Amino acid sequence: MLWKFPIDASVWYNFDISFNNKFFVVATANSGIYIIDKKGKLVDYLSPEQTSPGYPSPFVDEDENLYFVDELFNLSCYNIRNKEEKWTLSLPEVCEYPIIGFSNHVVVCYRNSGKICSYSKEKGTLLWTFKIQELIRQQFSYVKNDSYLVFSMQNKIWFIDHMRGKIIKYLTHFNEVKLIGFYEDRLLFFDSSKVFFYNVNDDKPIILAHLEKGARNVTIYNHFLWIIYDNGINRISLNILLF
Repeated sequence: MLWKFPIDASVWYNFDISFNNKFFVVATANSGIYIIDKKGKLVDYLSPEQTSPGYPSPFVDEDENLYFVDELFNLSCYNIRNKEEKWTLSLPEVCEYPIIGFSNHVVVCYRNSGKICSYSKEKGTLLWTFKIQELIRQQFSYVKNDSYLVFSMQNKIWFIDHMRGKIIKYLTHFNEVKLIGFYEDRLLFFDSSKVFFYNVNDDKPIILAHLEKGARNVTIYNHFLWIIYDNGINRISLNILLF
C-alpha cells in the first residue's frame, strides 16, 4: 500500500473519484468533496454545505479547475490552486448525470427535459443546447473523443459534434445498447447479443463478436477487447480494427 486517506464519514452509494494527473477528487453524497494529491495529502476540501456531490459527478481539468453542482443546482467552477470560486450559475433544472469535460467547455445533461447543454469553461456562458427529444433514462451513457460526444439510451446512439452541438449521426434498432469507448477512431459498443465497431463515415456498424449467455460487461484495455462472463473472460485483439 502506497498511502491511505481517511474519509470523515461513511461513504454512501453516491461515490465518485476523478483524476487529472495531479489530483484525486473524491466526492461522496454525505461528506463533501476531498481534493487529494498523488502522495495522499489533502489539498483542499469542500464541505457538504458548499456542494451536493454524487449526482452529478464533478469534473476536474488540467488547469486545476473543479466543476461541480451544489444542492441548489448551481454549476460552479472552483480553482484548486488559488482556492477560489471563478464563477457560478443557476441551472434551469435538475441534472443527475456526470459533468462531461472538454478542453474549452463542460457539458451538463438534464433528465426531465432530455436536454444536453454546453457551458464555456471561462465564464460559464451557455454555448449550445441539444435535445434528445425524450426523458433521459437510467440506461443513458456516454463516451467522447476529440471530435465527438456520443450518447446511448436503450436502443439508440447519437453522435454529436461537441464543439457546435450538432448531430452528426444517429443509429437505432439495437437491444439495450451500451457504449464501450473509442479505439483509434472507431466506436465500440454492445447490445444484448453482439459487440459492434463503427466509424462515423461508415454506412452501418460491423459485428466484432457474438456474446454468449452470461455476459456481464465488455471493456477495452491494452489493445484488447475483454468480454466478462459469469464463468470466465474472453479476450479479442483489437489490432484487426487498424486495417
